[in-house]
Amino acid sequence: MSENQIIEVILPIGELPSEATVAKITGQKEYLVKDKIIIYRENKSENPTIHADKGARFLIDGQGNVNAIGEEQKVKWIVKEEYLLSFLEGRSMGDPK
Repeated sequence: MSENQIIEVILPIGELPSEATVAKITGQKEYLVKDKIIIYRENKSENPTIHADKGARFLIDGQGNVNAIGEEQKVKWIVKEEYLLSFLEGRSMGDPK
């Protein structure tokens, strides 16, 4: 396999790093995984941050729509092979996400 090959892996969303690109298991629409959302305003002194509830993650689509799903929900992780291997090596050494 080429190191730049894209691989799709089905895992619970709680196992994935923030910023991962995912899709629903049977879907093609891509989402970005986030644990928090920062709302930027003109008044830069007040940029509120919204954190996902404990046990949940945010999914943000390309239009900026936000959904919250439980960490146990399985999704299709769309990832480059080299990043997946690095991620798995880190987990085998006991590193969390």
